[in-house]
Amino acid sequence: MKEGTIMKTKYLFTVLSSLVLAVAVSTISVEAKAQVRPPKVVVALLDETLSFPYFEESKQKMARVLVPELESSDQFFLLAISESGFRDKDLLLQVKMPQASGRHIDPTYRKRMYLARQQVAQAILGLPFLKYRKTDLKGSLFYAAKLLADSPLTEKHLLVFSDLEDNVAQRIEPKQLRLSGFKVTALFVSHKEGDIEAFDKKQQVWKEFLTQAGAQDIRFLDPAQ
Repeated sequence: MKEGTIMKTKYLFTVLSSLVLAVAVSTISVEAKAQVRPPKVVVALLDETLSFPYFEESKQKMARVLVPELESSDQFFLLAISESGFRDKDLLLQVKMPQASGRHIDPTYRKRMYLARQQVAQAILGLPFLKYRKTDLKGSLFYAAKLLADSPLTEKHLLVFSDLEDNVAQRIEPKQLRLSGFKVTALFVSHKEGDIEAFDKKQQVWKEFLTQAGAQDIRFLDPAQ
């Protein structure tokens, strides 16, 4: 074999070896991250009532932003905010993400996680708008808290896709919700154009209610955020 051919062969071997090593390191990094971080539970409430104008936008944000953040052994629940928040049929989706291997590299993990995320995103995007006439937000919060009352997971997130207009007014006290340990984010919290005072008051009322229920790190995001 000529010297030039030998040099090219050695160079090609070095490049291929580097690529194989890079892929291996990447796989190890992904699995190590999944193993180190304890699983979390994410509960999303999706407003399915006529008063909420951001139903489709909420589905898009869940599919494109929330779902990619679900990792090994995470649990995800999706509930509809309806006119009566105590119904089992309002539980639209319940998923446990694939688990990463504990002691060795699982070459199938990344593919299984990709497929699982894809299926969850497609299920969310395929949900129909049920157009309920009334909004029982407190009832939906109560149902979500009851559903996860015995969850052993310590990291808990509650995402509320709603304008926060509760017009059923269930007589539910904050202490009944037991949201201790939950980080709460309300998204697409809309308000009438120019009525900043009413918008601020709405946030204040719900923040006080959720704080008394034990929630932590409560945030409100308007449609532009």
